[in-house]
Amino acid sequence: MKFRFSIIILFISCNYFIQGCKENSSKRIQNVDIQNEIKKLKNHSDKENFLIEIYNSDQSIRKKEAKILSKFGRDSKEYQKISFEWDSIDHSNYQRIKLYLDKFKYPSIDSFSQNANHAPWLVIHHSGLEQRKKHFKILYEAYLNKDLKIDQFELYLTRTFQMEKGYYPKTEGVYQQDKKINDIIKELELM
Repeated sequence: MKFRFSIIILFISCNYFIQGCKENSSKRIQNVDIQNEIKKLKNHSDKENFLIEIYNSDQSIRKKEAKILSKFGRDSKEYQKISFEWDSIDHSNYQRIKLYLDKFKYPSIDSFSQNANHAPWLVIHHSGLEQRKKHFKILYEAYLNKDLKIDQFELYLTRTFQMEKGYYPKTEGVYQQDKKINDIIKELELM
């Protein structure tokens, strides 16, 4: 009986190991594909189109999700399917933006269209806590350079705070955006 149980455990463990290897291999292939995609961005027009493509995919899945939610509801099979697709698109967009920002700086509002300029912020804003904190410095620099609007930066910080602390930040006294931003940065120990 113990032998059978050991064989079953061994079989399950091997199955999980093989599945993990397949997932890691798939992630490596995807990462190489994105690196090759980034290498092909030779001029401003290539970068603009790359960022616009990401912006459009980020926004189109959210519009699609809203339609499915209103038509079928959150507990439907249709909503579960779109949630999976949404997660997949957000993950892919994050990997693409991460590698883009590693090679290039944040797109300037003076040199890029509004949608191209917004793409990195949106993708990071739609990512998890670890990714949001990892890219704080580049978003902060974009904010200081006025390539990222104060409202966008405040929204990113407020949501990051809420994700980490479990509640929204409170401000004392008269509301001032700059003060709120500085208070959140200090509270989250981002600098």
